[in-house]
Amino acid sequence: MTAIQIDNMDNFDWELLRFPFELTDITLKYGYYRLRSDSKIKIWRNSDFKLNGTISGFFYDKKDLEYLGGNIEKGSFIKGEVIECKLDSILLIQLRECLIHKPKCRIGRNVKEGFFEADLSLDSIVITQNTSKTSSIIIDWHICSLKNLNLPRFTTRLPKLFPFKFREDFEEVPKVNAGVNSEYIHSRDYLNLWLGEYQVIIQKTPIKLLPDWASGIAIEYNDRNKKPPNTETRKAVSEFVSFIFGSHLLNIGSTHFDENKNILGSFSYSPWGYDVKSKCNNLPLPPIDNGSLINETIISNLLKQYMDKHLNYDFSDILWKLWIGKEQYLGTNLPILSSGLESLVDRHIELKGLVKKYKKSEKTRYRKMVKSDIESVSSKIKEYPFLKFIVDKLNNPFSYSIREKMNLFLEDLGIVLDDESIESKAIRARNKMAHSSNSNFNDVEIIKLKRLSNAYITFYHRIILRILEYDGGYVDYYSYGYPIRLMGENINSE
Repeated sequence: MTAIQIDNMDNFDWELLRFPFELTDITLKYGYYRLRSDSKIKIWRNSDFKLNGTISGFFYDKKDLEYLGGNIEKGSFIKGEVIECKLDSILLIQLRECLIHKPKCRIGRNVKEGFFEADLSLDSIVITQNTSKTSSIIIDWHICSLKNLNLPRFTTRLPKLFPFKFREDFEEVPKVNAGVNSEYIHSRDYLNLWLGEYQVIIQKTPIKLLPDWASGIAIEYNDRNKKPPNTETRKAVSEFVSFIFGSHLLNIGSTHFDENKNILGSFSYSPWGYDVKSKCNNLPLPPIDNGSLINETIISNLLKQYMDKHLNYDFSDILWKLWIGKEQYLGTNLPILSSGLESLVDRHIELKGLVKKYKKSEKTRYRKMVKSDIESVSSKIKEYPFLKFIVDKLNNPFSYSIREKMNLFLEDLGIVLDDESIESKAIRARNKMAHSSNSNFNDVEIIKLKRLSNAYITFYHRIILRILEYDGGYVDYYSYGYPIRLMGENINSE
């Protein structure tokens, strides 16, 4: 008997599956194990919202529990089994990349036969429907730390009326008759963004559907006359929403619907990373002040700029390093943040052609031209320890240090720093942390380093906003009270 329900009206607000659930009557797609069809599987999300499972049942031979997908070598990738189960005549559930771990066996009278219980690891859960219909609506589900996000538009939920969720300014909201449908809920919980031909709906998930330590954000693509965007586009939108609201959205699945909001299928995943609870309780650090009422036009314009530029600038990598850097311990965070910023500098310089690329013949002609001058300078400063540095630079002026490239980059963006700028001090703090230890720092030095880390994050935000051609205010996380500064204004020195 398969103990799973998928007809809950909350499917329009959260992922399709309700955990825990159980499966039996299984089949194995690849035959990497020889399991009986009456084996029983239990799947749940653990305390960090990761997918976990167990499998149990009878076996004819203990060798049936051994992996048959090839030799398992240390450090190699192992292809997991796909376990399938029909939910009904049209719905199929698949547990993908499954591996059996630590089976415990009880042997029966026949020394080969017995009962086993084992842990089951899996990468994802997919439900598909046997239909030729294509997806018209896709909702991607995320957990995050956006507990106090103020969204401008209203949703009315009517539990007794399909499809249960009606958004003002987007869908026709049925008139509510308290005598007929007294359970209605009215909340301000979504906003509309525009991405070319697509409308993107960002909606908060009701608290009742979430673990008590997380918030939830749904990103919905609902243009009935257009095919929803592909996975890569949706991933990029999620990255942008994470950046602009200052909290890393951790994708845990998606649901696909037809034009009439009938379910076509769903995907469930484990959220990325370790200590997910901690990630979902970090203080959001949005780069701009979203205020009491989010300006959809400004955010939509930024989204368009992001999507136009995210491939050329490899924003996926840049933002990945921002999230990792924010989550690292004080001291180790700055080199990671710096790595992301340096990648951004290199991309921008290449895209803008700020550094001329010389041909081999041009380099050869230059070296012949300055050969005698270099020899003369070498003889004059041969007693100085910086001789090699000067000679190397004269011989090869075609390569730029990261400091030189940073200066070119900032000049192109119209950002002017001097040695006493807080941003410059944050950059120097990165160098110190990359080459020394903070284990002997006193409390005053730790507070100073913490503030410089916040300055580096602010600088990171400001540069990305500049590239996105934003000209409003940015949030200064270095200064007390987190003031709003103009894009052309540096963090104030104290």
